[in-house]
Amino acid sequence: MRRRWISVLIFLIVLVPATRFAWVNRKMPSFGWVHDDAILFISAKSLTIGGGYRILSVPGAPPQTKYPVLYPLYLSLIWRLNPNFPDNLRLASLFCWILVVAALALSWRYYRGQGWNPARSWVMLALIAVNPWTLVIGQAMLSETLFLCFVLATFIVVEKPGVKMALLAGALAGCAYLTRSAGIVLLGTVPAILISKRERTRAAAFFAAMLPFIVAWMSWVHFRMPVSPDPQSMYYTNYFGEWRQTVGPDNIAIVVWKNLDDVLFTIGQLVIPNVVSFPGVKIITQTAAVAIICGVVRLARRGEGVQYALFCLASSGVLLIWTPSSEKLVMPMLPLLVAGAVEEAQHLFSIVRSALHHRDRSQRIAAYGMGAVAALLALNAFVVPFWLSMFYLPAEAKGGDKNRDGIRAASEWIAANVPASAHILTDADPLVYLYAGRRGSKFPSRYRWYYADDHEALRAAFRQLVPYCRTQGFDYVLASDKLDMSEVANAEDKAAILDDLARNPGLKSVFHTAGLTIYRVEPAQTVAGDGALVSAGPESRN
Repeated sequence: MRRRWISVLIFLIVLVPATRFAWVNRKMPSFGWVHDDAILFISAKSLTIGGGYRILSVPGAPPQTKYPVLYPLYLSLIWRLNPNFPDNLRLASLFCWILVVAALALSWRYYRGQGWNPARSWVMLALIAVNPWTLVIGQAMLSETLFLCFVLATFIVVEKPGVKMALLAGALAGCAYLTRSAGIVLLGTVPAILISKRERTRAAAFFAAMLPFIVAWMSWVHFRMPVSPDPQSMYYTNYFGEWRQTVGPDNIAIVVWKNLDDVLFTIGQLVIPNVVSFPGVKIITQTAAVAIICGVVRLARRGEGVQYALFCLASSGVLLIWTPSSEKLVMPMLPLLVAGAVEEAQHLFSIVRSALHHRDRSQRIAAYGMGAVAALLALNAFVVPFWLSMFYLPAEAKGGDKNRDGIRAASEWIAANVPASAHILTDADPLVYLYAGRRGSKFPSRYRWYYADDHEALRAAFRQLVPYCRTQGFDYVLASDKLDMSEVANAEDKAAILDDLARNPGLKSVFHTAGLTIYRVEPAQTVAGDGALVSAGPESRN
């Protein structure tokens, strides 16, 4: 009993960074700037107002066929408890914090189930809890944390003997899939391990339990997705279609190469966050990633974390051929990556300790040097994340209200001056809908530009923004200095694009505040029979 209370006390201490950040971030000032979070929240709202599962903020309110339904179902509870936006963001922050707590608790249970001793398990759990991405992604109303919970629960349950446990594990894996479609890899990885252990009946039970979840969601997508979605709606409704526009036989090699570079850098940052840019930082981070992977392999060869390791391997394989990686896509691997980092650190420590007693003096000197480097990396792996989580990120959250003030001011102007039927081209389209009730969408991303490193194509596309708006039915453009203009855009690109928008004769500035500018798309001019200029174009309806 005493040990249990000690464990509870330690767990509460481990929760301090997440709890403090959730409290400071309770107004969620950065909500919507990730874009996916606001789309998920709007999809959740649609489930509560009788309109079905739709993207209410996009023109035509198409069915939501990109993001599976389970996480929006969870978020829909927020809308039922408090339907008033943005007041309900405080409640949303609480719901996000609950999932972070659940993920940490399941990580602890998973660690102990793998046979790792309490001291090591607490160290690994603390490294997860102070990791800045745990806080940022966990409090950003993104589906990755709930997905991680179901993934961990799947691995915990499938380790238990019996067909019933395999069926339950399959159902949990199905819930993971209905949270993020990336969970489909579990349909192959878990039965593969079970079959390798000669547990064919349990493998079949797991497969049979998970398959109906996949069939259900794929059926919804098949029958609800637009038959031939245009490039504008592709981003919102069609994962696979967007991928086919990006990856092809002509660029698959460069896609894999760049994605490998991104994945290694992202893995290194998840465990050893980089807060200062200096020459060689990427090499150091990717070297740390390779060491972490070696630690995971070392664990798997001992029979520890095998299910999780195969899941991470399969997921990484998907990331190599998918669109550019990011921390949130690698986040579900964090508990195993941390375990791999600790394993490799222990291995390195044993090498250094052995070398310190070597008869050769040069070997001892080398061991001291290696030990010093290892100590610095270990310090960076814990102290820097702790500083980020406890001080830097909470301070950033407090200052995030300025971004919201700008979009609220712009939305208030839109609500008062823009017709309800008007459509707005902006990367803040979900926020404009939530604040002003006007529909819109973002300029479609072109990841091919990223892989081809084609900055000129990006700038040229924005120089043709007015014809694009006229053909796609957009009446206004809301531009921001925080504009998300695909992965290829750098600071120079953004400055040039914003300058081009300001100089474009087809755009008239009608509102400006705090780095945000609203432009009205001017009607196209045609020559009538008497030589007079008259307006034409889809925007003339307003």
